[in-house]
Amino acid sequence: MDHFNSFIANASLLEVRFLGDQYTWCNNNAGPKRIWLRLDRLLTNLAGSLAFPNLKLIHKPRILSDHCPLVAINREPSRFPRNFKFCRQWIQDDDFHTVIS
Repeated sequence: MDHFNSFIANASLLEVRFLGDQYTWCNNNAGPKRIWLRLDRLLTNLAGSLAFPNLKLIHKPRILSDHCPLVAINREPSRFPRNFKFCRQWIQDDDFHTVIS
């Protein structure tokens, strides 16, 4: 592990921020023998982080494997939550058209 961590430091690699559960691996044992670790990561260099400033790694739930699936996304966070609801009464507000435009 020390050699690998030295390589990461010497190569000036940066870890991409993640969303989801902290751990990416489980040994699937029961009870006190169960081990959870964060083994899986996404690394990039400075040029990559500047080229993709919105890059995030999503840790999906484990289903059939001892590792959770990882999905990289590169997009702006949405401005509204997914459950955004439009209220028709807003149209009656004097500033409605100004806010929308």
